[in-house]
Amino acid sequence: RGAATVAVQEYRKPEFRVEVTPDREVYVDGDEVRFRVAANYFFGAPVFGARVRYNLFESRLTGEEGGDWGEGGEEEAYGRMLKSGEARTDADGRVALPFTPARATYDRRLTLEVEVLDAAGRQVAARGRVVVGRGEFAVALRPLRRVLATGEAVGIEVTTRDHAGRPVRAAVRVALDQDAWNPIERRYTRSVRPLAEATVNTDSSGHGFVSLSPAPARAGRLEIRARAQDARGAVITAGGAVWMWDARLSDYAYRYPSLEAFADRERYQPGDTATVVVNTDARNAVVLATVEGRDVEDVQVVPLVGHTGVLRFVMKPEYAPNVFLALHVRRGREVQTRTLELAVAAARHDLQI
Repeated sequence: RGAATVAVQEYRKPEFRVEVTPDREVYVDGDEVRFRVAANYFFGAPVFGARVRYNLFESRLTGEEGGDWGEGGEEEAYGRMLKSGEARTDADGRVALPFTPARATYDRRLTLEVEVLDAAGRQVAARGRVVVGRGEFAVALRPLRRVLATGEAVGIEVTTRDHAGRPVRAAVRVALDQDAWNPIERRYTRSVRPLAEATVNTDSSGHGFVSLSPAPARAGRLEIRARAQDARGAVITAGGAVWMWDARLSDYAYRYPSLEAFADRERYQPGDTATVVVNTDARNAVVLATVEGRDVEDVQVVPLVGHTGVLRFVMKPEYAPNVFLALHVRRGREVQTRTLELAVAAARHDLQI
């Protein structure tokens, strides 16, 4: 049993408002990021000499295609705190807060949280946000298929956009490589040279395409690495991966996790077959796989030979717009579980009026 005490204060209508405005919405590593805080009473007078407490947070941006913009981008909550402090508003009820964050190897969002307290102890909070990119644009990679047969060409869509989502023309060097796991040294070793590489020039829409054939053909996980430079000379990178499946192999030069799985595509049409690679550090494990929507739609029990296996499921029209593939592997006394969401296109229906 336990107990806790909380204080509930009487609600008081705010008597002033606070605005936090950045000089611009997008910055590049190395820039000074400047926020302006303005506090004004609702009757128009500035909040002079108010105490301003602030916290600056950083959250890493992660896009589903590797880019960090707009609708495709997601972010961690507030991430880590970079700085905190206090300031005072001037005679106009304003204060400028400049920051120069250390450079990072990823694109990020900075959030400034402020609390303003006037002379009567009334408190109002506000926040402002900006994006800080590694360069003036971001690169996104999307392999057309993420599971292929060993030796097949890897088709890759390349997209370049600035951090406001606008397309950018750019030259992007794309390479296929493999990091092989050395169980004796317990580390990954990279090839002396890429298995394949080419330069893609994205067009006015920010899109490009390249097909790379690894030579020599390699089985297992292949890394896709992209590199570009902006007008300032800043290096912009992006990455992805595909799995090259060889039915003759049961073990790959790979550091196996407890359980991982990935599908060959991001989206399926009804009638397509979804190919799913399953990797586990439990040798010769048995995988219980269920396709679940409103009900359990399909069940497979698949014994693995070694540590890797491939499952295949036909995507039925009733699965639209999505189904969930649940995978279970017994590992000693534990059961490891992973769930994948598979998007399935729905048939088009037109309403006649």
